Amino acid sequence: MRKNLLKSKMSLHGDNNKTLAHKLKITPSAFSRKINGSSNFTIEEMKFIRKKYRLSDIEFLDIFFNN
Repeated sequence: MRKNLLKSKMSLHGDNNKTLAHKLKITPSAFSRKINGSSNFTIEEMKFIRKKYRLSDIEFLDIFFNN
């Protein structure tokens, strides 16, 4: 997970950890664990983020599947 890329997309859309956690219907602490790598995003959460931020295939793969 490349959290810096996700954080930049979040920032461009006016989101922070708390607002995106709310949109994903998870707690801010659960979101923090996911973005920091101690827990994984679910497929549904990744799909939601991809759609919300209009991520291209490459952006999606870079964020969630590259280190």
